[in-house]
Amino acid sequence: MRSRKVCFLFCTVVCGILCVPLAASAAESSWIETSDRNSAIVIEMQGAFHPEFMSELGVDRFDTAVLDSPENAKAL
Repeated sequence: MRSRKVCFLFCTVVCGILCVPLAASAAESSWIETSDRNSAIVIEMQGAFHPEFMSELGVDRFDTAVLDSPENAKAL
């Protein structure tokens, strides 16, 4: 019975120690803003060449550039 308590305490301490660096890194969000800017550039570039794919992803800006040919309507 005592070994279960020791094991539980050990697991709790280890989990706490592992979570501290994660909490510290979450406070530093400048890399998130940089990533968002880079992602916006990629979305704009891909949307210019593949507006259908961007519309599937939910980017409304490219909905007007999507082509709907009569051949696609027959296939559906």
